[in-house]
Amino acid sequence: MRVVLPACDVRPAGLGICPTSEVVVSTGIADALAERRALADRIAALQLDLAQRQCPIEEAAQARSAAEPGYIDSEAWEDRDVSLLEGCWELDSDLSFIDRVTNELREAEGWNMCFDAQGNGSQTLSLAGDVTCSSDRVSAAFDASGDLVIRDNADLECSDNTYVFERIITCALAVDGTAACQSRQPETGSQSSLSLRR
Repeated sequence: MRVVLPACDVRPAGLGICPTSEVVVSTGIADALAERRALADRIAALQLDLAQRQCPIEEAAQARSAAEPGYIDSEAWEDRDVSLLEGCWELDSDLSFIDRVTNELREAEGWNMCFDAQGNGSQTLSLAGDVTCSSDRVSAAFDASGDLVIRDNADLECSDNTYVFERIITCALAVDGTAACQSRQPETGSQSSLSLRR
């Protein structure tokens, strides 16, 4: 007659107890996995906090020449001449969005807006992961204080069946000939700083 014994003990089945060293190893792995989860949660929380911070865009020490490509005509801006918008504008700073479902931070890889002489326009936003968001319902005008106000006029539909909440972007002319802007999403209350150039 043969007796089958557990691999980690010499006691009959039901009474087997593994050596202490194996219990310590299992506890160590569980502790390491718990620490890893805690660190991943901390990183996600820090990324979310960073994305929601208001960072002023630093103005260039030297004003750009009016002859340089992308320069915005300061006289037309001061005259609130909306026709200066005619043509296309591009993102000139970092910009990211938070996915409200997954809390994932999504970086903008490119963004441009094109306007006619009356301030009617369209936009295309490229996000990481080969996602494109676009709209032809953009409008822009100067407000009473002389700031340029760009409105999405609708949520921005994206190619992965997500969308960017409608934004109101208020811009002032920076000394380097770009537009220093604050973007606000009325639906979420979130804000971010960005810079646009011609």
